[in-house]
Amino acid sequence: MDTAGQGTVTESTRTKNGKAEAKKEGSEVPEEIGDDLSAGLAGWTFSGGVYRTFDEHIARSVPMYAECHDLILELSDFFVRKDSLIYELGTATGTLAGRIAQRHAKKIRRVIGIDIEQAMVAEAARKCGTIPGVEFVEADLMAYRFEPCDLVISYYTLQFLRLEERHDVIRSIYDRLARGGAFVLFEKVREPDGQLQDLIGQLYLDYKLQHGFTPGEVMAKSRSIRSVLEPSTSEENQDALRAAGFRSVGIVHKSLCFEGYLAVK
Repeated sequence: MDTAGQGTVTESTRTKNGKAEAKKEGSEVPEEIGDDLSAGLAGWTFSGGVYRTFDEHIARSVPMYAECHDLILELSDFFVRKDSLIYELGTATGTLAGRIAQRHAKKIRRVIGIDIEQAMVAEAARKCGTIPGVEFVEADLMAYRFEPCDLVISYYTLQFLRLEERHDVIRSIYDRLARGGAFVLFEKVREPDGQLQDLIGQLYLDYKLQHGFTPGEVMAKSRSIRSVLEPSTSEENQDALRAAGFRSVGIVHKSLCFEGYLAVK
């Protein structure tokens, strides 16, 4: 996942027992957040050793995480053409980018996975090293120049950018997509209504507890992403897509506070 736009320099170390520890200047002593990871107040980062247990952590944290990978693969069938270029933003360990490349091996020019974290890019390249047609680039999305493409995927990535930066990236994507191309965007969302936000928040807390996180880990993770992850509402996300110029925008997935959108140029 790409964390460009967080705004504060972070560093990750390994503790004496080998656990990945995310630190931030001015943050508290890191607390356990599950899956051999720890982070301090407003100190969540994807750098350092986080890649080692990232896949397990995110799969337990986000409802239907793997199932939505499958959904994106199926959606890609409608937009991948002969010699297509495909991007995945915030590729992390490269799982989805690799699967896209395998699914469309006979059609694509290549799949490019972009991430700002060097360790994530290295792990993605290692994991997908035998898959033809996929490459990984260490880059800041705000500075990256997209090539003409048919499909762009952002799977829980833009939520880590500042709001104005999200809009800039979406406009850049729109400008480089071919007519009839698509942007698949998944984001954590907040409800516009306080009562609904509280209800959904409690259900999500139950979900994390049911999937093996302790109450302390859930609280520590919530504290660690303060000012790091700032969700928009569903309406705001869709408005941003339409403002960039996308002619068709719709919701393709919703589970608690997580949504997926399909935007077609």
